[in-house]
Amino acid sequence: MIYLFAAQSFANIRKIAIDTLGKFLLLVGLKNGTLEIIVAVIIVTAVVKALKSSFKE
Repeated sequence: MIYLFAAQSFANIRKIAIDTLGKFLLLVGLKNGTLEIIVAVIIVTAVVKALKSSFKE
């Protein structure tokens, strides 16, 4: 959404060229997204195990 609605302003604030902004945002998204997926898998696995054991009783 930053790239679509505020690309020039964001590039100016971060002092990056507008043509490298897409690569920068992709890198940030991949880095944060990977960590978020790992944490989500851990949390979901724990919740599913807890729910399975509570429904068996």
